[in-house]
Amino acid sequence: MGSKIFRGFYEGEMLPAANLSMPKKYWPEWFGVVDAELLQFTDLKDKNGVDIYKSDRLRYRLFHTNQKVETIVIWNDDFATFGTEEDKLFDWLRYHNLIEVIGNIHQT
Repeated sequence: MGSKIFRGFYEGEMLPAANLSMPKKYWPEWFGVVDAELLQFTDLKDKNGVDIYKSDRLRYRLFHTNQKVETIVIWNDDFATFGTEEDKLFDWLRYHNLIEVIGNIHQT
């Protein structure tokens, strides 16, 4: 896992990002206090400049069919990389300028 930036989800609320490469005094107050689920930053942004995190819902169109696809960002332990539910080795470079974050699995 490359990035040391995480945001948290706790009791129905998305918590601000914590950059763990910064000194501890700069970490948000929630980090290490509440039992939040940590969602790691992928080091990628969508076509609108929105940061992409694990568990985000994405939308994009396939090149060859123009089919609209919606999927969820996952961590693939086998290959030590981020992927999607459908494509464990998602081709981020091919789709980065077409991807749009449309939410997160924790938000309705």
